Amino acid sequence: MVLTRMQGNRAEPRHPLYLPTAFLSGYKIAWKGTWVRGVCVSERWPLFGKAGMHQRGTLISQPSCGRVQAPPRWLVFPLTAYRLTWKLTYGIECNQPAICCSQWKNRTQYLGHSCSRHNAYLPFTSCTMASQTHSVFVSGVTGNIGGAVAKLLREQHGWDVKSTVRDPDSPGAKALAALGVQLLPGSWDDIPSLVDAMYGIDKLFVCTATHVEDPGLEQVHAVNIVRAAQSVGSIKQVVICTSVGVFSHQEGDKAQHSTFFDKVMTAKRAGERAVTEDSPWKWTILRPAIFMTNFLAPQVDYFSPGFRASGVWRSTMTSETPLALVLPEDIAKIAVAVFGQDEKYHGRVLGVAGDVLTVEDALAQLGEKTKRSYTPYYMSDDEIEEQKESLCFTVAEKSLRHMADNIDLDELRSMADLTSFKGFLEKQEELVKLAYSG
Repeated sequence: MVLTRMQGNRAEPRHPLYLPTAFLSGYKIAWKGTWVRGVCVSERWPLFGKAGMHQRGTLISQPSCGRVQAPPRWLVFPLTAYRLTWKLTYGIECNQPAICCSQWKNRTQYLGHSCSRHNAYLPFTSCTMASQTHSVFVSGVTGNIGGAVAKLLREQHGWDVKSTVRDPDSPGAKALAALGVQLLPGSWDDIPSLVDAMYGIDKLFVCTATHVEDPGLEQVHAVNIVRAAQSVGSIKQVVICTSVGVFSHQEGDKAQHSTFFDKVMTAKRAGERAVTEDSPWKWTILRPAIFMTNFLAPQVDYFSPGFRASGVWRSTMTSETPLALVLPEDIAKIAVAVFGQDEKYHGRVLGVAGDVLTVEDALAQLGEKTKRSYTPYYMSDDEIEEQKESLCFTVAEKSLRHMADNIDLDELRSMADLTSFKGFLEKQEELVKLAYSG
């Protein structure tokens, strides 16, 4: 039998001593700790110091839920040696154990690693890999933001991604499963299902949905997700995505805020508090601005009633106040950047936008693309007060005038390649013209 390793898209013979060396490596590592497929061991059986393996063989931090004890070492180390031998000899996928030099140090000198995606192979030499593979639970994975986060984590980093879905047969769920996202049945109302789905993860992305009929339900869901994460015990970093409106929100100030806005932002702020107060993990809050996609149909009819027909964009903005806009995909880019630098962004609250421009500039760019003329209408305070019970923020909420005050575009652009409003219109030219034709 000739053992081979993948070099790009071709297979090359491995050294004839690879198999026995890999076995000895696995045998040695087995003495360092214990590992059994699908179980979590207690503290008194530490896995490789601060790192270990869950049921798919991916490294995680401190996988010690304490729910079961490890089996006798005399049984575990030969099984582990056999398992690692198989992994190290035949594994060519990116979900194989990734070795973190900073944590493993000299323990990696006996390990070989082959990865077809990175076109890399390290036979019996010191580790030179730059990062550790992580496992991330992404809430709202079938939504615009959560789905984009999951896709980036899988395609660009090869991290394990897990989530819960109500309908695993939906088109969105099937597309994510095809990317390798692990989808388990569950819901945000069911904490036990969330705990089961989070088993073995070390990072969490929280992004809950606003419920028009019951805004307070978002708070319940966010708190449930956080409680499940606390129960798991292995999570080291949490990123929560809320809204730029939280910056200017004064909870319960009915004179300042529209009724619906106050309820929505109260729920989002409660989710932030659940993540940050007495937290055992590093945390970062993302507060995204108005979505650029709200200028597409059918969203535009909700956020800008009558705009497509009349060409008049009514809003609580003024001619001097800038408009902050962002793509859901760009929010995901920032989230992934934060996941990659947990120390740097710990405790930060980031307003997220891809572009900041005046209302006139935004409408001019839209008009250039659609060959139509659009006019802004800046509502007076009295007109805004009359719209106080409206569910549409853009015609009912004065605090939107200050949403760009907390956006640092220079920092955001240093973190990711972001999309300007003009760039968005170019990318979505067909949908833009379709929305505003006739």
